[in-house]
Amino acid sequence: MQRNINVDVEGDLLVVSLPGTSYRALYFRSPDQLKLVQAPNLAVDKEAPMTHEQFEARAREAATKKARELGWIV
Repeated sequence: MQRNINVDVEGDLLVVSLPGTSYRALYFRSPDQLKLVQAPNLAVDKEAPMTHEQFEARAREAATKKARELGWIV
């Protein structure tokens, strides 16, 4: 089952989540503003339709796309 990843902007953070699960990843700009940095996240949801690793890969892709749209990174 493929689910959509949500990306919300909360101040200087991008909050990426997978609805219906406890998966959530936070991203912020690096001090040099050249890349995104993921805040540590230890949540694992054994009932989720994907593994934690799959979520993190999709979350990073979605966060990077949103950061580019916002002009946060190039």
